[in-house]
Amino acid sequence: MKLYTSPTSPYGRLVLLAALPRHELDFAIAYTNPWENPAELQALNPFSQVPVLQTDSGIVISNSPFILDSLLGHPLHTAEQTATAAFAFSLLDQLVKLFGLQKFKAENTPDHPLTERARAACIRGLAAAPQLDAESSDVAHLALGMALVFMQYRLPDLQPHLGPANQKALAQFTARADVRAVSPENLETRPATLAQLRQGLV
Repeated sequence: MKLYTSPTSPYGRLVLLAALPRHELDFAIAYTNPWENPAELQALNPFSQVPVLQTDSGIVISNSPFILDSLLGHPLHTAEQTATAAFAFSLLDQLVKLFGLQKFKAENTPDHPLTERARAACIRGLAAAPQLDAESSDVAHLALGMALVFMQYRLPDLQPHLGPANQKALAQFTARADVRAVSPENLETRPATLAQLRQGLV
């Protein structure tokens, strides 16, 4: 198997984070820049988005919730888990949208009309976020944690809108060895496989 991702993709980093403790799992990691629409990625995913998982049989799975579902054998078992995961992915989608609108704003031009709407949605989402269990290996809490990590990394001005209990939990989450292992800085070293990434855990 091969996972196509980028060092900064929160979705790809979530897949790697969730897969790390599953020692029966291993796959190659291919690094790409989806913003540049690389031909190899587009051949697998015409939307030029990461992550993408190519199975040994040639099946291509895109969209991180479905990759996680396939790799981890349907990890959401309760309504509470599903609700937390759904909230986490919705929050992350809004954060990524806001970041993209800001990243590609032309200099000295007004904000895109959707920018303020996305910002307001992010602020409401952060204020209403479920309580993060910073020590959990549950996929729902990993997804929520990675959404908050992305906010802290790319949109730190929004962090004051996160409640105090989640602020504390986020600090604990980012200190985890497995979360540090999938940081953009560590993934820039380009570990070639999940097993190699796992070896670097400290």
